[in-house]
Amino acid sequence: MRNRDELKGKLKDVEGRAERQAAEWKGDTRGQVRGAGRQAEGKAQQALGRVKKAARDVGQDLSGEENEENRERGRRRRAA
Repeated sequence: MRNRDELKGKLKDVEGRAERQAAEWKGDTRGQVRGAGRQAEGKAQQALGRVKKAARDVGQDLSGEENEENRERGRRRRAA
């Protein structure tokens, strides 16, 4: 599932691509640069979203491992 940054970034990427392409057809150099800039901004925001998601997943994995370790400790205590 995508998070908010990934979705907003994809939208900016697509908008920038459309802006750049339209400017290219019109011969508008400034529009091409503006569109390319928006595309780059979108790609960066998508990457940020992926990093946030990866960090959240790692945190969930670690908390899951900790919970399993705690359960095992509890089993050993009860058995003793």
